[in-house]
Amino acid sequence: FYKAENGTPFKAEYKFEVLDIPEGDVFAAIEVAENLDRITINGTEVKPLKKRGEMGKFDPQKSWKDINFTKVPLNGNIKRGINTLVIEGKKVNNISAPACHVRVKDFNNHMPTEAEAIYIAGDFEVFDLDKVKFAIGNRKGNILGRNLTESGYPFYAGRAEYSSNVNYKGEGRAYLKINDVNAACVELYVNGHFVGVKYWAPYIFDVTKFVRDGNNELKIVAATTLFNLMGPNRIAGIENDTGVGPGTFVDFRRFTEKYKFMPFGISSACIYK
Repeated sequence: FYKAENGTPFKAEYKFEVLDIPEGDVFAAIEVAENLDRITINGTEVKPLKKRGEMGKFDPQKSWKDINFTKVPLNGNIKRGINTLVIEGKKVNNISAPACHVRVKDFNNHMPTEAEAIYIAGDFEVFDLDKVKFAIGNRKGNILGRNLTESGYPFYAGRAEYSSNVNYKGEGRAYLKINDVNAACVELYVNGHFVGVKYWAPYIFDVTKFVRDGNNELKIVAATTLFNLMGPNRIAGIENDTGVGPGTFVDFRRFTEKYKFMPFGISSACIYK
């Protein structure tokens, strides 16, 4: 794509499997979808929520995760079985290689196009068939808070909230420890008050000022990285790498069909003196 001359027509086809029609809104997140000529899902044309060339600040109603990931509603056009999404446009891009760009002469009238990964988002579960093939369906069972990745959310990127109540009685200093944390960070709230945030072990918080005798409300908010969603998660041995750069994503010597996912979740928490 990037080696083609600007103005070269292109067409890209994406397929995904649906076992059950998801409830609620479903959309495709497509990079700069507003600058494409045509987008279809199962032969029906669909429209992005931004106008061609539209700029401005990030609007979560129109974009997803990033200002350039434009939402394209798919409601009513998804079917059980294999679905086909097609994008068509003309190549307009100033990327010359990974992390390399050429200067844009007229930025205000620059309307780039991309042929990159497309993300299907909505309230549904993703069934992991073999770490290579996946399918969309409605939730079938309980969610395992210890590892959401293996509970129907292999590509999830965002936050998860854990809440509980605990009876406490004691004097002196009190500490709360969160066990088996697999997250980019965790925030702790006790009785509605923000206690703090931790990015690495030990996940121990001083909660002396926040606990009270009797019932206490606990809330833990865990956040992911973007690794499971955007990679580079199809690079063999990536879990052993000490650093990731643009070149990692295109290291085809290490490419593997099977995805590598990182666990996400926590197992438990306890208060002690």
